Amino acid sequence: MVRQFEETRRSHVVVALDNLAEHYASDDEFELAVSVAASISGQTFREEKELTPFSFDGRQSTGTLRSMMDDYTVVEQLRDRISFHELGQKAADLAPNASAVMMIVGPHTTARELNSAANQLPIGVMAVAIRCVDDAEVKRSAIGSLDVVTLGSLDTLARALRAVGR
Repeated sequence: MVRQFEETRRSHVVVALDNLAEHYASDDEFELAVSVAASISGQTFREEKELTPFSFDGRQSTGTLRSMMDDYTVVEQLRDRISFHELGQKAADLAPNASAVMMIVGPHTTARELNSAANQLPIGVMAVAIRCVDDAEVKRSAIGSLDVVTLGSLDTLARALRAVGR
């Protein structure tokens, strides 16, 4: 008899976009973050994986690829003072069975804030923070079990994601 491997846990990707204005130095960095979140969400959607995309103040539609991309075009920066750990808590609440959480953040999101958000996630979730910084080189670091990759343009997203987990 031959037994084939069958994945027992379907991939569920959460894309959490930090849209707090205080975390971005410029509108260009925020636009890069939105583009990164939309690109990861779009690829996850095309791969037919379960997907939960959201920001602090909203959730993107996953009915069709077009409706999701339309939702990303209207995401705005929030001027509110919100504790960053709420992004991690919202991810845990919306998708308690997620296999991966991608937090898309700006350059002024601190290591303490990232760690606080990551600590809200269920144990065993692969957590990645993608820091969007104008013209930065791709760089990988870690904060505890959280992988942090920095990128400076959408063109380097694939290379940045390949650096995760190394």
